Amino acid sequence: MNSKDKNNISSVADTPQSNGVDWPAALTIAGSDSSGGAGIQADLKTFQAFGVFGASAITAITAQNTVSVYDVQTLNADILSTQIKACMEDLPIGAIKTGMLANAELIEATVDTLHEYASNTPLILDPVMVATSGARLLDIEAERLLTERLLPQATLVTPNLPEASVMTGLPADSDPLQLAEKLLEQGAKAVLLKGGHGDEDICTDWLVSAEGQLSMNWPRRRGHFHGTGCAFAAAIAALTAKGRNLQQAVSDAGLWLQQQIAAARKPLKGDLHVLPFAAAKG
Repeated sequence: MNSKDKNNISSVADTPQSNGVDWPAALTIAGSDSSGGAGIQADLKTFQAFGVFGASAITAITAQNTVSVYDVQTLNADILSTQIKACMEDLPIGAIKTGMLANAELIEATVDTLHEYASNTPLILDPVMVATSGARLLDIEAERLLTERLLPQATLVTPNLPEASVMTGLPADSDPLQLAEKLLEQGAKAVLLKGGHGDEDICTDWLVSAEGQLSMNWPRRRGHFHGTGCAFAAAIAALTAKGRNLQQAVSDAGLWLQQQIAAARKPLKGDLHVLPFAAAKG
């Protein structure tokens, strides 16, 4: 490296940067997906697609791809709490998104730490409770804590039909609005009930709050897609961090997700397509 190169680097490093009040940032609290299609990796890619600075607090490390989940190791509650605290104390976090919280201890830590350091920050709760295969991802105590303690803190909860069924105790084939209304009764401020688990040619998502109801219809694309729930909730969080109101954030995030699904890629061996996480337009 010559002296000219060194001087250029020095001048860049010495350039004053933002003081943290005029750039959007978002925090994801979730598990790591080694294949990059879901979890922390999907959330951070989504934040970047919307021009939002992404921070993360990791709950678990998974060894997985689109074929299988080979191993999962959860982190302890103290390091999770410290990650959240570190991000909240130094970054202009405009929204928080939660994903895989893994167990009751980590849910408790998340609830308590958010209450202390982020009580006024919008929270998008993606209740990762039921796998695409139908397998339950949380034990009964963890499900109870998520519903009873974290749900009331959320600005928006984004369950699919099986997750809404677990949280409400109602059958998964109940009327979507009945499921949403029950979640509001349980403390949710707003509910985005996703219709991706249905069979109709049109997929309908419902945004329901005390202010009213909004349905969003999308053409159902055949196939299986990895990380769509993570990406949808992360996109809403990113747009919320940029100052969009809830209806705008949900609508624009849904449109972006449909574009990503349309451009999804098939991996070498698995049946799940992965999203490209292309930059949002406009």
